[in-house]
Amino acid sequence: FFKTAGALAVVFFLYLSLFVTNVVSAQAQTREKVVLKNIQISGNVRVEDDGIRLHLKSRAGEVFDPATVDQDVKAIYRMGFFDDVQAELSPDGVLTYAVTEKPYIREVKIQGASQVSKEKIESALGVGARTILDRSKVAEGVDKVRKLYNEQGYVNAAIDHAVTVEANNQAVITLDITEGNRLLIKRIEFEGNKAFSDGELKGLIATKEEWIFSFITNRGVLDRDMLTNDVAILSNYYNDNGYVEHKIDDPVILRGRDGLEVVFRISEGPQYRVGKVEIGGELIQDGRQMLKSVKLTTGQIFRGSRLRDDVTGLTDMYSNKGFAFVQVDPITRVNATDKKVDVALVITKGPPVYFNRVLVAGNTKTRDKVVRRELLANEQELFSGAKITQSRNALQRTGYFEDVQLTTKKTDQSDTVDLMVDVKEGPTGTFQVGAGYSSGDGFLFNTNVSEKNLLGRGQGVTGNFSIGSRRQDYILNFTEPYFRDTKASLGLALFNTTREYDDFNEHKLGFGVNTSYPLNDFRMPFFGRSEIEKGSDVLASNTATSMWDYMRAGVAYDLTHEDINGVSASASESIKSEAGTSLTSAVTPGITYDSRDHFFAPTEGTKSAFAVKMA
Repeated sequence: FFKTAGALAVVFFLYLSLFVTNVVSAQAQTREKVVLKNIQISGNVRVEDDGIRLHLKSRAGEVFDPATVDQDVKAIYRMGFFDDVQAELSPDGVLTYAVTEKPYIREVKIQGASQVSKEKIESALGVGARTILDRSKVAEGVDKVRKLYNEQGYVNAAIDHAVTVEANNQAVITLDITEGNRLLIKRIEFEGNKAFSDGELKGLIATKEEWIFSFITNRGVLDRDMLTNDVAILSNYYNDNGYVEHKIDDPVILRGRDGLEVVFRISEGPQYRVGKVEIGGELIQDGRQMLKSVKLTTGQIFRGSRLRDDVTGLTDMYSNKGFAFVQVDPITRVNATDKKVDVALVITKGPPVYFNRVLVAGNTKTRDKVVRRELLANEQELFSGAKITQSRNALQRTGYFEDVQLTTKKTDQSDTVDLMVDVKEGPTGTFQVGAGYSSGDGFLFNTNVSEKNLLGRGQGVTGNFSIGSRRQDYILNFTEPYFRDTKASLGLALFNTTREYDDFNEHKLGFGVNTSYPLNDFRMPFFGRSEIEKGSDVLASNTATSMWDYMRAGVAYDLTHEDINGVSASASESIKSEAGTSLTSAVTPGITYDSRDHFFAPTEGTKSAFAVKMA
């Protein structure tokens, strides 16, 4: 009986479960098949309905889809204007998105600040009135204000903040600042240093002790990031002087009533010298010959900077011969007994690499050929790191570009790379207006118009016009740096000037023409170099850059018609003898030198010229 009753109970439970499941499934299907009659937005005050609807995928007239509604809720959240978003579906098919807007910041109050300006605090906080409240940004801003006070020397400053939401969902942010006393670094101490004096080490680090003008310069302010960098500077200095086993602890900061003391604790260890220096791997020259170019030699104090220079020098040597992917691995072995460091430079040269394509980008005004003609690296030539550097400098010397970047990109062929030339064009035209007065020229009005990159062709044109009570100048200049696409430059000048002096008047009318050519491209003895044919399998020359690469020889010719008239009776005999007209023909040969790495802001190089004028 009990077995039968139990079986009946199980059957009844299964039927009941199946019935409930079907009912729930039917309800869910009924709910999912509801057609949306309307979509409404509620709770928004400042944000317009249309602005919210742009982010919705649910549409009236379509079947209700819970997944789409969930995406809509997340999209509204991502707008950043709301604290809460809810979706509600009414029985009659109206879908409502109920939003709760974030408070609107009405005011930011700063209390207790007297030593740091309100403007600096507001800038560090980064949160202002008439913006949407973002509590995480407020917390980040408060941390930045604390950092600002630390940077100003107020290491004990306490900064509290509160956010109050008032009527109409408007928020007020209050910063309550207790500044405390300004504590600057009174003293910097070094412990354990024997090889170098305190003064020498103090001169290396950026952290400084306070001085009489600290209230202006902020010298003596504690900056923990700067201290971390100072430890790296000191460590590098010890490494560069052979103390490879040194140790520098984190600086200790001691607080006193009137200031701070910073203590650097150093364990120097013994000084090491260079032991054996060897070079191996895939050599392109005799090993003994290559060792002559290495700065590290046996018996020297071991310096990390020299080792880095040697790695760079060998890398450049190989890259200038076409081995773009060369690897120079410095292997060091410390001999603690002899206090020496043995160095082995192991070279893996890889295959010779060629420039595949030269791609120019960023030039919207300047024509491609104006960029390409400055490049020393050409397609299908062997790779050369020196040519890349010289090409960048040549482009920067033109004055057409604010920035030039040359990078390489691997291709699908293992022995080729593309050279990417990315330029950022700068302003190349100027317009100047001036006025003044002098006893010699009287009142003078001057206008100067110039353009270095005319129509993107790389041509230069300048017009200078001066008009005054006793002087008139009209001067025009035109320069073509690559005449008929050759390396010869051509310049033309026209001038018409008039001067009124006390004893005579002078009028000059004439023209000038000049040309120049790079000395390195003259195929003459002592000038220029023999070029390797493009596509040749012969390794590129590793000849160092010389002065001839930056020199141009040229000649200028001027023809001037001069008229001296209006000579007064009281003029000297020498002036009277010059009265009338004359014709002057002048030739000016000269040499120019320009090795600057940039036209506007050079960091290295020289610009100079020498000329002799014969008339």
